[in-house]
Amino acid sequence: MICRKCKTASRGDTRECPYCGAALNAGAALWALGIVTVVSIVLVSGLFFLFRPPFAEDKAAPELSVVSASANPTGTPPASGEPDGVPGEPAEPDVYDKLSAVFKELSERSTFANCLSKNGFLFDAALGVYITPDDVSVYALYLPLTALAGYREAGLAAPPRGLKLIVVAESGEYGHMAYLSGDIRGILYRESLNALLASFSWDHGQITRPADASAIISAIADYGYLAPDPSGYAPLYVARDDKYVLAAISGPDGAIESFVLEITDDGYALSADGFDVNAGAAMTINGLLPDFNAAMIPSAAVTPAPGVTEEATYAE
Repeated sequence: MICRKCKTASRGDTRECPYCGAALNAGAALWALGIVTVVSIVLVSGLFFLFRPPFAEDKAAPELSVVSASANPTGTPPASGEPDGVPGEPAEPDVYDKLSAVFKELSERSTFANCLSKNGFLFDAALGVYITPDDVSVYALYLPLTALAGYREAGLAAPPRGLKLIVVAESGEYGHMAYLSGDIRGILYRESLNALLASFSWDHGQITRPADASAIISAIADYGYLAPDPSGYAPLYVARDDKYVLAAISGPDGAIESFVLEITDDGYALSADGFDVNAGAAMTINGLLPDFNAAMIPSAAVTPAPGVTEEATYAE
């Protein structure tokens, strides 16, 4: 420290000049110490924020895609790969305006007379293509509304039965989905939409033609069909995947009876009957079992003759 009176340098820890006895300025020393302290605090704080571990909000939202339908030769259903996060507030009103317009557009374009639910999406069976809206941000589903009732956020207590056109679009900051079907509307979380579409997938493994249909005939007889004698009935056409069996059988009089059975751990459970395998089978079965793979339905007419035997009618 420099003495202001005699201009002589002295140690900084003394209050009087050792040469002239004048009082030294201790305030300057305190001021310098204060500057050093402030600088130290700033440096330590900067290092903390530079090397701190990341918080949860710093992490990117997980990627979650809407399940797409299986590939088919003539049409590709819509799919979404946008990121998803925590569901936010209910959908904005304007998204329902958009969905309402698309619902009206699709309803005017199609009577749904030839439409199936394929992998959960609206599919024109006559043309062999998925029906997609002109607005590519909207997806056209064809599902029973009762399936949505299982998801709490959908807010459906007692929806009508049967396949219905449902249009969905992304809404909100976190990408949850708004849905609309006529006057019915609500939201569906992206995870719920994934699960919903997966449950209506047609893909249940490879379709095969089993060589032995005796167990299937026996299972149908157990439900009270094929009376009075099951041995008088012969399988004309049988196809199966890993979930369902389609069987067309002929009785002593040559009449064809058709059945769909679900494969269970205990054998077979009857799922559909009373339809004509040669006319409208796809529409009838799809209305009852939207996840049934219609590729199992025979492309050629099944035409037995009266009194035929199993060996004469059933071929691979």
